[in-house]
Amino acid sequence: MENALDGRAVAPGFIDVHTHDDSVLLSPNGMEPKISQGVTRVIAGNCGISLVPLRMTATPPPPFTLIGNREAFAFDSFADYITALGTRGIATSAALLPGHTTLRQRHVADTQRPANEAELSRMLANLEQPSPKELSG
Repeated sequence: MENALDGRAVAPGFIDVHTHDDSVLLSPNGMEPKISQGVTRVIAGNCGISLVPLRMTATPPPPFTLIGNREAFAFDSFADYITALGTRGIATSAALLPGHTTLRQRHVADTQRPANEAELSRMLANLEQPSPKELSG
């Protein structure tokens, strides 16, 4: 007799470890494509770029365009971003990485050169803010 579950697998959910979903997490129903495929957790802030901590008043330069438009870059801190995610609610859980390019964009006057001591100190201070918590949807 053949088992009805032969050839099938049950999984508690999948982790998408390489996403640029930073702003998609904020979109109503933005995570539906993920959850429809069984993804229950995303890792955002990959490739050295993250939505946070950065505010932009102009069109984002590449590679920031991968994660959002100017309006999406509206958070000075992970705490502000996490509050916004909590207010809106998210359909997946998320682990958030602070992007080194994001920190450079925020604190280095000319990103074509190495950070000076003062800029590096500001980047490090930004990282020492309370660490982002893992979010559960």
